[in-house]
Amino acid sequence: MTYKHLTSKERDQLAVWRSKGFSLRKISERLKRSIGTLSRELHRNRGRHGYFAQNAQKKSDQQLATEHTRMRLKSHVLRLEVEKMLVKGWSPEIIAGRIPGYRKDLASISPEAIYQWIYTDRPDLIGCLVRAHPKRWPRRYRKYAPRPGIPRRVPLTER
Repeated sequence: MTYKHLTSKERDQLAVWRSKGFSLRKISERLKRSIGTLSRELHRNRGRHGYFAQNAQKKSDQQLATEHTRMRLKSHVLRLEVEKMLVKGWSPEIIAGRIPGYRKDLASISPEAIYQWIYTDRPDLIGCLVRAHPKRWPRRYRKYAPRPGIPRRVPLTER
């Protein structure tokens, strides 16, 4: 059985029925949800003045947006070293290749991790990059213009 988060509509119904005094068992039967799920939802999102569905939904959306992110370049020493190299004009690719031989005490790092660290945590270092784009666009979202054809081209079969 897989776990599904409560929807906004389900949270609204939970708040209304709970304020009307319905038991968790009755609400779980109506929503076709586990009592444990509803109990955790109420416990997790209950404020001083009770349970509010809009606040719970907002909190859930924020958690969903940040749950898969992790900090890049965890070591403070590594961050300082990468920053020094970037200021010298080194590219993330060169830094990633040189760090293991340059500083044996530091873990190896990928160029992509350096780019992600720069664009999320240190946007002030974007100017140190060779191609200092203010935003990163993943390759799958780029729209390439079709290449112009060769004017008056003769196909191979007719040559």
